[in-house]
Amino acid sequence: MDKDNKRKDPFDGEYLGNIWGWKLSFIGLGVILFFLFLALFRQYQTGRSMFDPPPPSSVDTTLIKE
Repeated sequence: MDKDNKRKDPFDGEYLGNIWGWKLSFIGLGVILFFLFLALFRQYQTGRSMFDPPPPSSVDTTLIKE
């Protein structure tokens, strides 16, 4: 069998690249940056850091009403 006539299998282990394409990668980056901006905007608006503990609640949630 001649080597020139031999068909090459496309799944022979060669790197095929990013199968989803760069468009989806940039969309994912956009989603991540959007939520990062949203968290920073919320932090700016409330004046509290997102790493601060929540304020203590004045409501007793263990109280059972009958």
